[in-house]
Amino acid sequence: MVENPEIFTDILPDPPDGTPVIESITGKTITLSWKKPRRLDPSIDPSSLMYAIQQQALGSIQWIIITSGLKETTYTITTLSKGVRYAFRVLTITSKALSKPSPATDPVQLLDRGPYLQEAPVIIDKPDIVYVIENQSVTISITLNHVNTAVTWKRKGVTLTNKQGLYEMAMPDDDQHTLKLLKVKAFDVGELTFVATNEFGSDSCSFSVETAGRKDIHLCGFRAI
Repeated sequence: MVENPEIFTDILPDPPDGTPVIESITGKTITLSWKKPRRLDPSIDPSSLMYAIQQQALGSIQWIIITSGLKETTYTITTLSKGVRYAFRVLTITSKALSKPSPATDPVQLLDRGPYLQEAPVIIDKPDIVYVIENQSVTISITLNHVNTAVTWKRKGVTLTNKQGLYEMAMPDDDQHTLKLLKVKAFDVGELTFVATNEFGSDSCSFSVETAGRKDIHLCGFRAI
């Protein structure tokens, strides 16, 4: 008698535990967090788990994967449109399979602060000194009034641009601009200047980037990572 061949099937991981949490909403981004699966099959290596996020615009029947391969259980979504309500859900990923999706969040949308003011930019909040630690990253934040403006970051008079492994410039909120030094080096120490300009005028500020120990890094206007 011939025995039936053994049939192997990929083990589906469980979805994240519960509904994802909307951690924060700005005029530009929505940040989600979620819990790891409550149960994991012994055959799955916990360190191999990754996650994917799906979004659905209100009124649509489609769920679209907007990012995958995430190792952390939090993510900031930056590709959303004003005035559109979105629901989100998260899937667990292994090297061989996707889980069923988590329950979906309630629909949410970006903050709407109304039209930009027709006036010159004014810097409302800025750091005076930014303390950094070599080979760590730091994010510097500048807040303006509610205007449409072009911004420039300069170090010792030289304009900085987005450069992989060195600098990332972003606008996490309607009136907030950030510069992330991805891996601080000795040449990052010194004076930094921020300039905001539009058709009505301009404003600028300068501040010092200085090396320091960990006890000095919790200052207003930036955060070290």
